[in-house]
Amino acid sequence: MAVVASEIERLIAGNSRACFILGEWGAGKTHMLAVARSLARDRQMATAYLNLNGNSAALSQPQRFYHLIATRLHSCGAAPGLNAALQQWCSDPVLLSRLQTWAVGNANRSDLASAILDIVARFSLAKSWSVVMGADLAAADYGYKRDKALRRISHLGECLNAMGYGGLVLALDEAEMLEQLWNYRSRVGAYSTLGYLVAMKCVLPVFAVTVRFERQIEEDLHFKNVLRNPYLSIPAAQFLTKWQKGEFPRIAPTIVTASLAPLLVQRIVDLYRAAYGAAGEYFDSASVVRTWLASPTRSPRTLIRRTVDSLDLGRNGLG
Repeated sequence: MAVVASEIERLIAGNSRACFILGEWGAGKTHMLAVARSLARDRQMATAYLNLNGNSAALSQPQRFYHLIATRLHSCGAAPGLNAALQQWCSDPVLLSRLQTWAVGNANRSDLASAILDIVARFSLAKSWSVVMGADLAAADYGYKRDKALRRISHLGECLNAMGYGGLVLALDEAEMLEQLWNYRSRVGAYSTLGYLVAMKCVLPVFAVTVRFERQIEEDLHFKNVLRNPYLSIPAAQFLTKWQKGEFPRIAPTIVTASLAPLLVQRIVDLYRAAYGAAGEYFDSASVVRTWLASPTRSPRTLIRRTVDSLDLGRNGLG
């Protein structure tokens, strides 16, 4: 939490980079992403969550990112979504003035700023709303659309910074799906996406990854010599070089050991009692822990599920 909080402060200061949460299945990476979003909201920052699997938004297809971010954006005091935030800003004279100042100052370089100006003026233009919400990018697969989507994410971060949020914290889950991009050119495109994301001044990407993510990068660096690939973009090369040098913070959720497992179970029992008033007379915490310790994976998620299932059985008199 301290590392994530420190990276959020760097973002507020305009010196963002990226943060990687490492761990295997069930270790608590997704939970840590939720903690990161909570810490950001405590600082009145905007957040969004993306799952980077191939069905929603693969790393090689960033043109899907912006629409998902705009749809899921959480900003202080507004309903989810960039459209709700814009309507709130337009209804407040102070916020409207900030929005107009940013949009006018950036209209020549940002299609997002230009679209916002149209919306502020008329608030009903379908084309402008398409740009603001990313509908013009989501269904396209052209190379220039990918670059445009990444630039628009960067401009959205700048807009949120100008509006007083300090920027945008992006929680990006399952980045290890990088290894499922079996086509080498696709992975080169994914490295380009990573390079753009970690270089955005007003956006802090927090990635959740397993060891497969690291392993795939090492394979591409040492066995495929990806840094000499003629298709590798400058942002991709910059990301891989920084990764090699260890410039990004890498953290891991606490490992649940044999001594910590009973403590975790007891915390779950306490929460269960607070919710239901009882934990069930048949519940045997020692048995739950023993069964979990016998598992070769020892996933904390499995321990939590088994504990709750046992508590449910006990409460229903089925133990």
